[in-house]
Amino acid sequence: MYVFFWPIRLGSMEESSTPKPGTHESGSEASGAQMAEMLDDYLCRIQAGELVDRHAFLEAHPELASLFDFVEKLEDLALVSSDDPVPPDASGASSIPTIGSSAVPPKSAAASVPSDASSSSISVAKPPRDFGNYEILSEVGRGGMGIVFRAKQKTLERVVAIKIIATSLASHEQVRRFHLEAQAAAKLRHPNIVSIHEVGELYGQHYLAMEFVGGPSLAERLQAGPLEVDEAAVLLSAIARAVDHFHSHGVLHRDLKPSNVLLDEAGTPHVADFGLAKFFESNDRTDTGVVAGTPSYMSPEQAYGRSADLGPASDVYSLGAILYELVTGRPPFRGENNLLTLLQVRDREAELPSRLNPKIPRDLELICLKCLEKSPDDRYQSAAGLAEDLEHYLRGESITAKAWGTTHRLWRWARREPALATRFAGVGLFYLVEFANFVRDAVDATFHITVTGVLAAWIIASFFLQRRLRPPTDHQPLSTQAAWCATDVLALSCVLAIAGGVTSPAVLAYPLLIVSAGLWSRVRLVWLMTTLTTVAYGVLVLQFYTTRQQVDFDTDYDRHVYFVLSLAICGCLTAYHVWRVRVLTQYYSRRR
Repeated sequence: MYVFFWPIRLGSMEESSTPKPGTHESGSEASGAQMAEMLDDYLCRIQAGELVDRHAFLEAHPELASLFDFVEKLEDLALVSSDDPVPPDASGASSIPTIGSSAVPPKSAAASVPSDASSSSISVAKPPRDFGNYEILSEVGRGGMGIVFRAKQKTLERVVAIKIIATSLASHEQVRRFHLEAQAAAKLRHPNIVSIHEVGELYGQHYLAMEFVGGPSLAERLQAGPLEVDEAAVLLSAIARAVDHFHSHGVLHRDLKPSNVLLDEAGTPHVADFGLAKFFESNDRTDTGVVAGTPSYMSPEQAYGRSADLGPASDVYSLGAILYELVTGRPPFRGENNLLTLLQVRDREAELPSRLNPKIPRDLELICLKCLEKSPDDRYQSAAGLAEDLEHYLRGESITAKAWGTTHRLWRWARREPALATRFAGVGLFYLVEFANFVRDAVDATFHITVTGVLAAWIIASFFLQRRLRPPTDHQPLSTQAAWCATDVLALSCVLAIAGGVTSPAVLAYPLLIVSAGLWSRVRLVWLMTTLTTVAYGVLVLQFYTTRQQVDFDTDYDRHVYFVLSLAICGCLTAYHVWRVRVLTQYYSRRR
């Protein structure tokens, strides 16, 4: 950074120290040239990325003491221009790679700090090894607002973790959240919460000194697969007690997730990272409509951006999401990108944990699903209530979470399987009308039996196609979805061919099939459904004019042209809407 102005300064100093013709070089002029040379060497070493001990340098060259303030200013500039990682410590343990790296973090460094999907974009100035009262030892992880280093506190001879963000690089909101984290965590004293030792600013960088936890995060532990169900219940009970502790101090975490839970050498969990914490009674400047948190673990009210509605039940939801992942190996919702995940959190029901892991007991599943209720009023009203139910489960006692009634179970199933539920509803409604006609002798028995057989085949095919899409994955197979679209068109066309073809008012189901294809959020499926419905309607038109059925129906062809145009327009509008949503999701993912 000072490449542009430092040579000019050095040149002026050297020029002033060079003897002019007819003069003799004085001792002070020679000393000035040497000082400039030593200072230039010092700054070049800093700019090259070396960790130069300023105090040791000044002890070796006391003649530079008068330039201390000037050197400190230049050193700040050098720190801002350098973002190289801190070298590995003496043990040879290298720093934990950022998310997305193929390298596996070493066990010795795993730890100490939660990682985040946004961590790879964090660029924080490298602190000198001699960082005030701390000796920086190694980098151990990167979070959403900065980098965490393992350090040694000189005065107390203890190892701590230091989170650092650079004032000159961080936004005002990041600095505010950084201090909010310190303010929130400093109030808390609990064996399962990472404690804060000190907060301050040095070399233009805000830092937070906190307890060092020497084991992996819960997210790293889950890389080996889900936990045993009782082990998961014990862990979450301890975490829930910690969450209840900061709730009792008026603090919401708002970003509970496995990577923010650290495990020490004994496997004891410690809740960390209060960067999104909020005080119950404070006038937090997080605006309504702003989504803050991690999509797979945030509550529906967070996904809607309703900050005013957040309370202890919001953190309880996140605890339920953690429990879900502990026993199944995956979070309850995980879409192709963050925005689709948010939509799932808002509108869908999670797959039953027992379907992903049959070993999960019914009581533990009920506890987990009670945490994941869409309405905050239906969840545990406190983290302590959740912890107590988990402890009841571990002791074999009855729990407060109860099985739902038939109506509630049906509603949850419909939200969990929307594609199958909508088909059941549509086919069921059509069958009720047909059955009513059969009862009042409007149709004969042959017609009734034939239609019943086609509808039954449609339902059975839909059921098996839905099974092909389980368990939910980030990328559901396009071939299965396309086969489902073709099955819908074929089944509906068969029913129409039996029930009057183009003369039946049920042809209006064709546009509905096009709209329903948009729920897959894939433009190609919308165009496929539009093409299939258009061809199927054309076949019915050909059947009508070929057989020349004697019915009271307008035989002019223009009505069919209008209907085909309406199918095309419906397909274009649906495809455009899906395309726009996908563009927005891609943009949102890049912004994250």
